[in-house]
Amino acid sequence: MNNENSTPVLSTTAIDEWIDRRVAIVTSKGCVLAIHAQDAQNQTPSKVSTKHGTPTIFVLERAPLNDDAIAFRVEGSHKYLTVVMYGDEERNRVADVLASHPTLLPELIPCVVNFTAGTATKETNFEGAGFNYNPMTAQVTNSPNNLQVFQLEPTGRTNMFGVKTLFGTYWRHQHWKSQISQSDHCMGDEQFYFRIDNEDEDEEDEESEDEEDEDESDDEDDEDEEDEESE
Repeated sequence: MNNENSTPVLSTTAIDEWIDRRVAIVTSKGCVLAIHAQDAQNQTPSKVSTKHGTPTIFVLERAPLNDDAIAFRVEGSHKYLTVVMYGDEERNRVADVLASHPTLLPELIPCVVNFTAGTATKETNFEGAGFNYNPMTAQVTNSPNNLQVFQLEPTGRTNMFGVKTLFGTYWRHQHWKSQISQSDHCMGDEQFYFRIDNEDEDEEDEESEDEEDEDESDDEDDEDEEDEESE
């Protein structure tokens, strides 16, 4: 799907500020993206859910061969957030590639297309056309592929973005299913806040508080010694 009138995505320079950041991802309705801790450690695909509560932390990595795109790795694992590609344009592109291989039986092409690319909803859908309800997953890979690489589209609000696939679609919070799916536009449900994880800063604050406590304790000891000398 092509969105010719969409907002420009973050530049390579702007993306640089996010590389290696640890973030929690929050939907416009205040839910966080989460994966069950045990699921994050196995080799099978994990469904990404949305909920109120403790978030999963994602590490933002630069996408291979694409300086203005990023991948989201589940912290402590080799799993990356993964979507399906969908829509008539993508399905036709897959079919054209398959048709160029003379050794592939023609009758198999529709099966491969259906396996590779999903379909978009039609106008008769209760929300209208352009949606795909296949849920986002987290899947193991050594190097993120095109289904695991995304661009960030600014929304005008600090640290809030539309997350755009390389196929022109957007992450979408399908809140009644507590999952992330996709749509062909970027509005409220397609906007996500990146809450930077401040673990390092918290540790520094704790160290600072400990030092202050030690200083106060030293001052109290000095006062006690002065009182004893005075007596």
